[in-house]
Amino acid sequence: MSDRPSLTLRIEAHALPILRAAYERALQDFRPLLMDARNRGRLPEPWAADDISIAMTEHYNHEVMDGAYSAYEALRLYEQELIKVVDSLKRMEDDYVYTQDVVADQWGRL
Repeated sequence: MSDRPSLTLRIEAHALPILRAAYERALQDFRPLLMDARNRGRLPEPWAADDISIAMTEHYNHEVMDGAYSAYEALRLYEQELIKVVDSLKRMEDDYVYTQDVVADQWGRL
């Protein structure tokens, strides 16, 4: 369970596809940036062969790319949150359409 407080958001049914599309675009725009950070964010080697340069390269790579609280990990978690929002909005759309179909079917039999 997340340690963040939950939020209740009410959305009109007709707005669900629009909102989902906006989050899908955000995810689509974000993924190349995340890949670029993954490919270019790491220091490939120390800038000098001395102990300080080696230690700083290791420290930088850990803090920025590899650590549990690194900037790159925060970006990966943000991507996962975007995916969860898109999935949740899709389920809401599907549930709404299903409910509408059931209600229409019931009214049709009256």
